[in-house]
Amino acid sequence: MIRTNEFPSESLTIDVSETDFGKEQLFDVRKQAAGLAHEIRNPLTTIKGFLELLKPSLSEIGRGEYAEIALDEIDRVNDIINQFLNEIKPITCQKELFSLNELLVNLVKLFESESKVKNIKLLTHLTEEEIQLYIDKNELKQVLINLIKNAIEAIEETDIHDGFIDIRTEVNNKHALIHIIDNGCGMTSDTINQLFMPFYTTKSMGTGIGLTICKDIIDQNQGHISITTDHHKGSKITISLPLH
Repeated sequence: MIRTNEFPSESLTIDVSETDFGKEQLFDVRKQAAGLAHEIRNPLTTIKGFLELLKPSLSEIGRGEYAEIALDEIDRVNDIINQFLNEIKPITCQKELFSLNELLVNLVKLFESESKVKNIKLLTHLTEEEIQLYIDKNELKQVLINLIKNAIEAIEETDIHDGFIDIRTEVNNKHALIHIIDNGCGMTSDTINQLFMPFYTTKSMGTGIGLTICKDIIDQNQGHISITTDHHKGSKITISLPLH
């Protein structure tokens, strides 16, 4: 198990912000993905309508459960599409001055119930002094929620019974650093190099666009993301943002 304050020397580190994916390319991805999502949803609506019409007839011959399964699967695909559209939707930036530590404390509360059910400890090691940022608070919240959810899923992929996620803050050279450390499954070099690229996902229900948007948000705020990982032992993601 990796301790919360260190990673072994053989771990892999990469500065994700160095990956080449420009603003215009992201705009094209959003546009194409939105069009594709709508094109998929239209025939699904038609199929669902016909299935609902056929359901009574199928029930009469004892095959009603097949219609139920098919309708449930259509609803599941629609849920994925809705999630996808929400993730690629451009957000109007509304910058404000706020306390980073306060935001993180509230985020931890948001995940308290889920972490208890999954037997994952949520730890915080925050600076004593207030860290003030002047960016869009909701955008940063979106980034952190994505990363914490990924940490939870990484722990769930292991057979450990004492999973933890350690959220830390520090100040370094006029920048605020946010560290999210977990003792989950870690990542391979292939995964870490593609993690923030559009449509890349290792999840069966993943859209592959959420982390791309996260990287764009950090880039727009002159920030950086770096990842240190040790396969099968855990990962540490660090976000660096300029202080107000």
